[in-house]
Amino acid sequence: MAKGSGKSSASSATRKKHARRAVAGQDDEHPPATAAKSGKKQGKSKDKHGAVEPRKKAYVPPAKPAPVRHDPLDAAGLAHSLPAALVVVLRKVGKKDETTKVKALEELQGEWIERARGVDAEEIEGSLGTMLPVWLHHLPTLLLHPSRRVRLLAASIHAKLFRIPSVCSQLILQLRDIADADTTEAVFGTWALAAQDADRGVAMAARRSLDAHVSLGVSLTEDKLPAPALAPFVQRAIFDPLGLYAYLNPVQVPVNTTPPRIVRGRIVAAPPVRKIVEEPEARPDDEDEDDRRARLRIGGMGTLQWLVARTKAEGEKSLGELGEIFANPTLWTGLAEGVDVLGGGQPLVRAATWRLLHALLQSWKAEIQPLVPMLSVAVLWSAFCEPDVQVRGAMLTPWLTFLKEFPSAWELEAAYRGDEGEDGEEGSEHEHEDASDEPKERIVSSEPSLAFRMFLQFLELGCNGSPLQSYPTILIILSTVPSWVYDPSAPYPYASFLGSFWAAVDGQALSSAFEMQQIAAAFLSALLECTALLARRLRTGVLVHGESGDSAAHALVREQYTRVWEEVSTGRLRVDPVQGATIVAKGLAALEADDAGCFNEAWDALAPALAADVRAPGLQFAKTFHEAFADGTRPRAKADELVRSITASILASARDVLAQDTEGEVLEGRVDALLNLLETFGEALFEDAQLAQDLHDTISNNFYKLAGVSPQVLATYLTLGPDAQLWHNLLSAISSRPALAYTALPPLLEAAERGAFPKDLRPEGQALDGAVARLFEDTEEGRNAKALSLILRIVQHNEHFLSPSSFETLLHLVVSDVCEQCTALLDGEGGSLARLEALLDIVSIVSVSRAHTDLAQALLPDVFLIARLFPRCLDMGESSRGVTIAEAVWNAWVECANETAKESIMSVVQCRLRELICSVTAKPTPHDILLVASATRMNISAILPERTYVDGLASTLNQDPVHPILAITLPLVPPASAFDVVGSTEFPTDTAGFSAYARAVSAWLRAAGADRLLARSHVWMLRHLIILGVLADEFLSVPALQSSVFSNEVDRGTLEAALLRVQQLAAYLLSVPRDGHWHVDVAGAAAGGKADSLDVVGAFVADLVRTASTHDTYRDARVLFDVLQYIIGDASSTEADVWMGLARKLEKTAPQTSLAIVRAIVQSGVEPPRLDRYRNELAADALGIPASAVTDRGLLLLRRLSASAPDSDSDVAFLPAQRAVNFVKAVNGWLASDEDMDEDVESELLGVFVHLVPILQNVQGSHWELMFDLVENAFENSSFDDDMTLVGLWRAIKLAETIREFARYNKALREIWSSRKSSLLKLVKDLVTNEKHESGVAYSEPRSVCREAALSLLQDMPSSLLDHETLPQLTHLLADPSSTVLKISYDLLRAAAAKRTEYFVVEAGVGTEEQVKIELPVELMQFLQKQMVDLADPTNENGSVCFRPLTFHQVTFSSLLGWMLLLDLFENISAKVRTAYVEQLIFLDVVATHLLPTISALLHIGPSGKPFKLDIWAVDDFFVPEADPDNFLSMRLFAAHVYYRALITIPSLVRDWLTTYNDRGTQTIIASYISAFFSPPIVLSEFARIRSAEKGDLEAENFAVKLATAVREVSAVYTVDDQQLELTLKIPSNWPLQRIETGVSRLVGLPESRRRSWQLGVQQIAWSQNGHILDAIVHFKNNVILHFQGQVECPICYAIISASDGSLPKTPCKTCKNRFHSYCLYKWFESSHSSSCPLCRSDIL
Repeated sequence: MAKGSGKSSASSATRKKHARRAVAGQDDEHPPATAAKSGKKQGKSKDKHGAVEPRKKAYVPPAKPAPVRHDPLDAAGLAHSLPAALVVVLRKVGKKDETTKVKALEELQGEWIERARGVDAEEIEGSLGTMLPVWLHHLPTLLLHPSRRVRLLAASIHAKLFRIPSVCSQLILQLRDIADADTTEAVFGTWALAAQDADRGVAMAARRSLDAHVSLGVSLTEDKLPAPALAPFVQRAIFDPLGLYAYLNPVQVPVNTTPPRIVRGRIVAAPPVRKIVEEPEARPDDEDEDDRRARLRIGGMGTLQWLVARTKAEGEKSLGELGEIFANPTLWTGLAEGVDVLGGGQPLVRAATWRLLHALLQSWKAEIQPLVPMLSVAVLWSAFCEPDVQVRGAMLTPWLTFLKEFPSAWELEAAYRGDEGEDGEEGSEHEHEDASDEPKERIVSSEPSLAFRMFLQFLELGCNGSPLQSYPTILIILSTVPSWVYDPSAPYPYASFLGSFWAAVDGQALSSAFEMQQIAAAFLSALLECTALLARRLRTGVLVHGESGDSAAHALVREQYTRVWEEVSTGRLRVDPVQGATIVAKGLAALEADDAGCFNEAWDALAPALAADVRAPGLQFAKTFHEAFADGTRPRAKADELVRSITASILASARDVLAQDTEGEVLEGRVDALLNLLETFGEALFEDAQLAQDLHDTISNNFYKLAGVSPQVLATYLTLGPDAQLWHNLLSAISSRPALAYTALPPLLEAAERGAFPKDLRPEGQALDGAVARLFEDTEEGRNAKALSLILRIVQHNEHFLSPSSFETLLHLVVSDVCEQCTALLDGEGGSLARLEALLDIVSIVSVSRAHTDLAQALLPDVFLIARLFPRCLDMGESSRGVTIAEAVWNAWVECANETAKESIMSVVQCRLRELICSVTAKPTPHDILLVASATRMNISAILPERTYVDGLASTLNQDPVHPILAITLPLVPPASAFDVVGSTEFPTDTAGFSAYARAVSAWLRAAGADRLLARSHVWMLRHLIILGVLADEFLSVPALQSSVFSNEVDRGTLEAALLRVQQLAAYLLSVPRDGHWHVDVAGAAAGGKADSLDVVGAFVADLVRTASTHDTYRDARVLFDVLQYIIGDASSTEADVWMGLARKLEKTAPQTSLAIVRAIVQSGVEPPRLDRYRNELAADALGIPASAVTDRGLLLLRRLSASAPDSDSDVAFLPAQRAVNFVKAVNGWLASDEDMDEDVESELLGVFVHLVPILQNVQGSHWELMFDLVENAFENSSFDDDMTLVGLWRAIKLAETIREFARYNKALREIWSSRKSSLLKLVKDLVTNEKHESGVAYSEPRSVCREAALSLLQDMPSSLLDHETLPQLTHLLADPSSTVLKISYDLLRAAAAKRTEYFVVEAGVGTEEQVKIELPVELMQFLQKQMVDLADPTNENGSVCFRPLTFHQVTFSSLLGWMLLLDLFENISAKVRTAYVEQLIFLDVVATHLLPTISALLHIGPSGKPFKLDIWAVDDFFVPEADPDNFLSMRLFAAHVYYRALITIPSLVRDWLTTYNDRGTQTIIASYISAFFSPPIVLSEFARIRSAEKGDLEAENFAVKLATAVREVSAVYTVDDQQLELTLKIPSNWPLQRIETGVSRLVGLPESRRRSWQLGVQQIAWSQNGHILDAIVHFKNNVILHFQGQVECPICYAIISASDGSLPKTPCKTCKNRFHSYCLYKWFESSHSSSCPLCRSDIL
């Protein structure tokens, strides 16, 4: 059948099959050869019957293997001429491991190429030039390597080699003249592919060097390389990428470089390399074959594009060899997505192919004319089916360019399909002889074109997901489609096209897009443009189905515009009304310009629907038509008529419904229509006077109803023009109807925020004041969440809603409430952060211009406090927005305020801060306030309390110490009779426990510590700082007593830090000049002389002395004493003598002050002459004081004598010996008189006698008996439970300690001490044991000091004073918070524990356990059980403080010490006592609930956390005296030692605890920890215990023990008649967590039952009874010896020695005469529920 003669004889399926084959091409790996062009069809040969002949089998030769490529390093011998380091690098380059390659390339680049520019450049350049053959050998492989890093390094190195002149010339020489053709092709080909690499960095690095040094033209320069024919290489990269990759990466064949040998004078060649061993891959290649194909094809396509551009640029006349590649149909399968095509599954390949097509169209349009038929099919069939967005972006330009340049593409595609039809089922491929010519005859087919069907499907799918890019191109594509392509069977032409266009909307292909409105606009624009084009074609065409072209065009336009409005009005086409109306108006204008009839049809389709639609879209269309059409045109006239009709209809319906009492949907619909009219047309409605009047009447007459139904109508109307009366009426209506405030105000405010209201639209009078007041009330009370928002918006736009007076009233209310809330929150008296935030929101929007008013002056100080102080003192949480607002308001005011205003506001702020510092109700601490002041660079002294105020607060304080007990730890404390102890009184404190005085002084302390200049200029505050330090010291000593300035809630750490800062500041300020007259001047001024010449410090000290001497109180004397310690510390003897003179002068008028001066001189270590004379005078005056005056005069004398006594370590003699003897005689006279001696006098005497002991140690006399009597009397009359007696007790203990110390070196004194020692120590022991250490007893540091002294005295207590009840009596010492007391008491408690153990062992041994209950001390067990409750809780049930709040380390130390004591009770214990102890521990369950969890937490043993490593520590030893409770490491090591002791002493309880864990992982962690750090020392301790007992418990005839420490084995051997009975114990590596393996060998005639019973006994002792291995061996030894001595075993356990309690069988049966162990018999009775003999069954009892 001739071309174009009619329909093809082939079936539809056959034609489709051939179409697919033509597009798909052939396999990638075997590209087909281009068929020879011939006008004659090449059909298949047939036999004479017409059958197809079978294909003949042909020999297909195998693929030629890649040539072997030898590495020039070996083949050319370059390895011997290059530097060794460079050879190593080049060999690494040839490795297959990616990491090795990368490191080698980096080293080559950094260590060689970069250094070629340095000092040794010439040598390096020579090496680089020599290695070029090696580099070119590896370059193709590197440029095609899968690793992007390798390719980038290779391209960079190659480019840098060209930049080195000498290397560049050698490289050009290598590539131009020396290298073979294969190497040259591989280098240039891979170089070109790398220049088009998919990675931009690689492509850029390679392209620069390629463009700079390679030329395709014939004219070359010296620095240019002629490119070889790259077409074959590129063709292979595209069609056979894997083959090319394998070709360039052949197997490396090692070269035999072994030199020949000389054998017997002949040269013998080295043996050949027989086997090629391929180096294994270091790691698998992560690039699969598909990705590799795509990467090489992208490079190939890009190289073709580069070659096309370069050949044209260099003046080539034809494509040459490239034309053959372009003529290959397989190449253009890279445009398509499918199976077995180049672009299948590879978007980047398809994008590269489209770019290649674009390059051809730009540069070689004429030369590709023969390819147009083939390209037409490929382009049309590929473009419409492309699924990838990136590819569609790349193909758009070349696609449209191709259709524009070759509009015959549609016919060529159809002609291609027609050729298929002619070929029939044979389907032979045929090319056009002259593709540039048009087809001779157009093919007419009943079936639409395949490309056109793809086009329709493309439209149905919404342009395949890229509508914004594709819809603008539809008109261009449509203009190239010939008319005959459309379906002629449709009712009218183009029906299928427009149906496919709308199918995207029907199928919701556009509904899921992100940019819906833009896509809908693009769709609508494309549709209307195509409609206009198709209508034009219809009008100029022939009649269709008997209808004229005009009629068909009119019908098409009417149908499309009708549907357009339907889709827009129903919302299916979601186009923006304005944008959609503009597009439609543009389409109408185009129709009017083209044909009036078409315009009329379109307008008639739209106008009725628009007139009936009063919604916003319809009105917007009408408005847009009115604005878009030019004046004086027919479309404009029709648009104006439409607008008038719509407006009149809406106004009429609105008037009707508002005039009636209609409610519901009808009213809302009519009002909404009116609102839409106003919003859409706006000011255009006022262009017609009549229309404007109708609108005004409608609004004015119905405004009250409109305010309730739709206030938006009123707001919109008012934005169009000012109507003062209507505005006033509206605001008044809102005020009169509270509900309208929340419905009518929002739309009005929205209009004001948009700036839509005219500026002259203002309220009259107080129209809205009522509504604003209600909103403000709702805001404060929180009744409506919307109220605040409305208030803020009204305030922000107050010019339209509030009169100036109303606005000022509102602001006054807001400011007043802000101040109240701020004060309440700072004082902790309530307040609401949420309410404050609401008020600040109102403040924040007030104009800054109001910042200079009085209102701002009242507000801004509180704003400052909110912005700066609130974040530091209040827990803002999520309410920090108020702080942010306040900060913004403050900063805005600071920027616009002048200096005068700033000074005025800051002065108010400073006064407020000063008040807050001294206010105990204020939440901010003084530290917080100072930080705020410092951050704002405020004058700190201006906010600190003034001197008069602080002095007034100090005068109200108690001037006496809180308790006489403080005399133990603090100086100058008067005796109890000198003052009354103040009871508990309540005084106001802040949340931190500070009174007003403490807050004021602590503020000065922090400020002075931070600013030393401030401290220097205000030295007067040092007195108050020292007072604060004294009070803090007293509180820290006895926190339970009532302090004058601190409550019980005060933090101990805070006071300790404050005390330290006071001492540092005093040392800084109290620096004395060295002029020699300073002390004389100050002392003179203090005595009443002139103070004009004194410096600041001198004046302060003089004033302090005068103040102290005036009041003569303890508090002032203590302050003076602390100050003088710094003053006299560096004074000379002469200067100190001046102060001694002042003390003597004040001795009568101010005795307390005089004592302070004397004590300060004594503690300074200076010994002025007057001091020694003063001591002697005092001792001499004692003789003149009668017994009746001792209570007053004698007590004062004794205090003075104690104050003047030198330190015990001083070399100064207190008194001469004779003076001391006389003084003692006087005292003896006092005591011998009938006068009652006051306790304070005896207490002071004890203190003086402490200093007299060294003087009288060699003097014999009754004075020693006097001292001992006083000490015994103090011991008998004192108690640790009575604080009033502790001072005398402490002095008595110190006197006893002093006598004991001197008795060690004085024989006579030692005899006296020995005679009274026992009685004294018994009294002290009774004092300690009788102490009632209850939970209600308050903590006291002086009591702990006194207890420490008592325990220190008891260290020499004889053992006769200890018994088994001593330990329970002393257990309360473990609860003492003093670590020193705990350490001292541990030795005493340990001795008591040994005494208790000894007692129980004896009682159990003699069998009196029935009368004596063997148990652990109840007091100790209660302490261990309550350690985590009582010790951690510092308050008792009544809420009063009972202990000092202990730190975690202190609690840990005391509890671990208690466990150490408990484990000490197991030392040297018998089996019976051990069993009783263990049973008690099991019953109380204290080990599993207290000990082991505590240790696990300390050592971090468990599933969470990293365990504490003990490998460098010796856990088997710990020195308690060296323990530091405040050191966490020390407590960890202590816990590890206790754990070690527990594993040795009670291992069964540890094992039982370990099995309670259900988590096997936790069990494994704990067991591994024990095995690693505890099992080795435990095993060593067991061996050491056995060695130490070899001459004790294990010593017996014929018995020996062998130890094998290396294998952890113990063997016990008993020899009988040269035969050995051996017991072997194998200790496991994780002992004691795993059982010991036991074995008895060489039974020596023993029965098996006997052996088993002995083994069981050994296992039982070592495993379940917590015994040592030594105990088990001793048990075995006793059994063996007694067995061979004839002792009968127990018939129940078959053992002679009981494994339970170590007893012999003693309980007999009266009938059968057998003897049993008592324990075994008890178990038998318990299990059998009878008391019969196990053997004869007679009743034993």
